[in-house]
Amino acid sequence: MRLTQPTMEEVITKIKMVLERKSTREEVADWAWKYVTDDSLVLEDKKLRDLLDCAAGVDIPVSPGKYLFHEEDIKYWIRQFEKK
Repeated sequence: MRLTQPTMEEVITKIKMVLERKSTREEVADWAWKYVTDDSLVLEDKKLRDLLDCAAGVDIPVSPGKYLFHEEDIKYWIRQFEKK
């Protein structure tokens, strides 16, 4: 099945779900990773690609139960990309 490009709003909503505890980091990262790695999908919007990259990396661990990106990082991404 061919994926349809998500909107910036859809990606921001997914990322917010991590902060709201409605989705796990892993669920959001897996969702974003599908778009990042789909060769049939051409993401021409650099801002959208950058945001998907952030979402795809939201679950990068540094130690058990600890993540590379903290909640403040996630909030920063949201602020930056909502501005654009």
